[in-house]
Amino acid sequence: MKARKIAIGAAAAAGVLAGASFAGIDSLYRRFFSRRKDITFSPSDKFGDNRKRIDQQADEWRNNAPRKETEIFSDDGLLLRADLSVTDKSSHKWLITVHGYTANRWHMHSYASEFAKHGYNVLIPDLRTHGRSEGKYVGLGYYEKFDLMRWIEYIRSLDEQAKIVLH
Repeated sequence: MKARKIAIGAAAAAGVLAGASFAGIDSLYRRFFSRRKDITFSPSDKFGDNRKRIDQQADEWRNNAPRKETEIFSDDGLLLRADLSVTDKSSHKWLITVHGYTANRWHMHSYASEFAKHGYNVLIPDLRTHGRSEGKYVGLGYYEKFDLMRWIEYIRSLDEQAKIVLH
């Protein structure tokens, strides 16, 4: 009888520990991987004068480049949005920029402007859960790789001879 009470007590303790672990993991996941509206980041905050100069050039390009918003659906039905800039219709060179966690396509315009100067057409997507794209949770690359394949298919639909660079 005593062994049975010990076994029941151990099972109850294990259940409580498992429940607490799950609650803790779930809380951490929601804290770090769900859509964040409270984070604001401007590259100029960290990199000084050189970064400000680069940002000014990106702003000029953003305001003057032939650019339109385009959208596709992910494999799991999310609406994904991107800036598309066809700067040279005769060029088959394409760039897809990929921003980091908590950033958005705005942060990639400085790179896009440099590639555009060298004859690249550019696609600057907001990854799922970022910017104007839909999504509740960040996939840390797992789902985003499939989204990038959709964007590549999109570019191929515009230009069958496209040579695509990811940055």
